[in-house]
Amino acid sequence: MKRRIPIQLQAGGNRQKADALAAHLNTDLLEIPPSKEAGRATASHPADRAHQASVYPLKAESRLQEADGGEHTAAPVYLAFGADGLTLTDGDQSMRGDFTKLEKRLQYHNLTHELLVKATKIKGRDTLHVIDATAGMGEDSLLLAASGCYVTLYEQDPIIAALLADTMQRALEEPALHDIVARMQLVEGNSSEALQALSRNCAHPEASTEAFQTENLVDDAAAPSQKAMDRNGTAIARPDVIYLDPMFPERQKSGLVKKKFQLLHYLEAPAEDEDALMQAAIAAHPFKIVVKRPAKGPYLAGQKPSYSLNGKAIRYDCYVFPENA
Repeated sequence: MKRRIPIQLQAGGNRQKADALAAHLNTDLLEIPPSKEAGRATASHPADRAHQASVYPLKAESRLQEADGGEHTAAPVYLAFGADGLTLTDGDQSMRGDFTKLEKRLQYHNLTHELLVKATKIKGRDTLHVIDATAGMGEDSLLLAASGCYVTLYEQDPIIAALLADTMQRALEEPALHDIVARMQLVEGNSSEALQALSRNCAHPEASTEAFQTENLVDDAAAPSQKAMDRNGTAIARPDVIYLDPMFPERQKSGLVKKKFQLLHYLEAPAEDEDALMQAAIAAHPFKIVVKRPAKGPYLAGQKPSYSLNGKAIRYDCYVFPENA
């Protein structure tokens, strides 16, 4: 991580889980929220203020570029751990995943009209294994799981992975969402490295013991019966579909970024090397790669797709490899 984002334990938050998360993120667990002033605590004791300020290296690297080219210093960002889940906040803006807000889109008569679901389908195959190599907050993976796919989600940023794990865990407690989320497995790690390992195992199945250590961040009850990698790091059969949604494509104006995603800009840079990501996906030998792009954006890594499905604001570029059937 480029900076440590502390955790603030709120009323009703599970102390044991908060401690475990703080240890995983190698950060501090605070009893009171930091102020917006300069990452300093609202505590009255000078020693407390000095200690809590020390966990906020929010200097030049935590500045956002304005549309006019100027800068403003970002407000302190922290994770609030309360009874209602894990929230990323700067004191003004907050972001907490909530899959219940998508329940209407998950209804069958709506789900069948989703472009992503249409783009992912493979004729003659009912149950697909999909690797979402750029999971983010997991909403696209939820749509795919609702359509019957088993989805392995990779997220390399530990803060976003923690937010997503919390979102999935809460969704498992919702009767309408439990079976859907049970088909989702979240892995914190670099998807390009995982795809490269999978590629090597596909090329040499007789020696498919290469270890790529992964751990499902959601309780075992949520783990799907079909996994991309087991806990011992042994790769299984290649995925049917690899889904790529590179985060934060270049934009001309920062105003085009939704407010809730401004918080994510504190954590994660734009997508990793597009060529490397695309090549790793191709090397994993899926039947299809689906790439989400802005409607008028360039092709990922400059590679022309087999076909595209176009929406008003976005499109899905589909790369089909019949030789991998």
